[in-house]
Amino acid sequence: MTDIMELTISEVRMRAQDDGPAFGIGAISALGAAWWVTTIVIPWPNANNTGLLKHAIWFVWTLTGTREIFSSYLPTAYLASWVANFFYVLEALAWLVGG
Repeated sequence: MTDIMELTISEVRMRAQDDGPAFGIGAISALGAAWWVTTIVIPWPNANNTGLLKHAIWFVWTLTGTREIFSSYLPTAYLASWVANFFYVLEALAWLVGG
């Protein structure tokens, strides 16, 4: 690893212009944010195949009995992953404003 103080001005400028990693972060965060929004707005059929379509994140709040949100691991894990995926939205916003 080269110490930053040992680089010439042109090498520092060349490394500063490398925006490949920033593009990768932006692309992945955009995909993650799109998936996060998709789970809010696109309905899916419920597990009973009754033909009833519900939005994914809203569906976990309609479960009752032993399948309710905090009584079963599956809906709790789904909610936890949805909350964790919110960081994609924050990352996408930070990338868009240049942060």
